Amino acid sequence: AKNTLYAVLNETDGKIRIGDQYWDKIIWAIGAYKLYLINRDKEFLKLAYSTILNTLRQLESDEYDDETGLFRGAAVYGDGISAYPEKYRKMNGKVPVTCVLDWVKAYPDEVAKKGYGLPMETLSTNCVYKKAYDILAFAAKELGENPDEFTAKSQKLKNAINERFWNEKTGLYDYLYNECDAQEGFGLAFAVLFGVADEKKAESIAKNAYSTRY
Repeated sequence: AKNTLYAVLNETDGKIRIGDQYWDKIIWAIGAYKLYLINRDKEFLKLAYSTILNTLRQLESDEYDDETGLFRGAAVYGDGISAYPEKYRKMNGKVPVTCVLDWVKAYPDEVAKKGYGLPMETLSTNCVYKKAYDILAFAAKELGENPDEFTAKSQKLKNAINERFWNEKTGLYDYLYNECDAQEGFGLAFAVLFGVADEKKAESIAKNAYSTRY
């Protein structure tokens, strides 16, 4: 498990960061946290803490939207364009769009002004970022450092998710902020598991989430 986590790390400018696709790579933090709960390896925790922090600092600079209080990026494991509304599924005839990352090259006039360029803000990914701040706060306490910055950022992001994604009409969180009110299984599960939803919202999700016969 540790080797798997190490395998995706990159070192640039003297700082170790998490590699792979930018939007959901921060989910690495959850794997590192779970591993630490098992082995209680403080040296590993020190590396994980600095790695998560370095990665989040970069993502805050590149992908955080000050206006919405959310992080831009596709959904967790949402690589294929079929997972998204028509805006992201359309083909321009020149650049093939099969992975959601291709959309940026196909529609340069519609991209976000900074970061990778995907303008979407999704439920699952923002819930993972919230959990990453919680993990940083936990790690800071374990290592004798001040967790206040991360606790505050976790709360701020939680508030933004509830303000931007919660849909009173459906009794669920929307999938994409301001773009799609479809149901996202990962996002709804993460909202409950990671403490984004309060008890009332969690009960509403359990009541209103649509289950297919599969």
